[in-house]
Amino acid sequence: MTQSSQFPPQELVEVSIETTLGAVYKFPDMTRAAVERVLKDNISLQGDLVLTNVSTAALVVPTRIIKTLAINGEVKWRGFDPVHEL
Repeated sequence: MTQSSQFPPQELVEVSIETTLGAVYKFPDMTRAAVERVLKDNISLQGDLVLTNVSTAALVVPTRIIKTLAINGEVKWRGFDPVHEL
């Protein structure tokens, strides 16, 4: 049994991260509670955002390059001042 089978599909969300250079990372199978917990932690411009989904896959993105973070398409967090101009 994998960890993901412990969560009903309706409890899982997809996280989308858009970077200041326009790249988009899609990270499925996160619980909303896990994402919100990460966002409530002290996010630092000099740190990394680390997401771990229910299958224990990890996504690590430097916070300085994050433009937006969305849960199921709804923006929940906006990054710091852009470090790149398009």
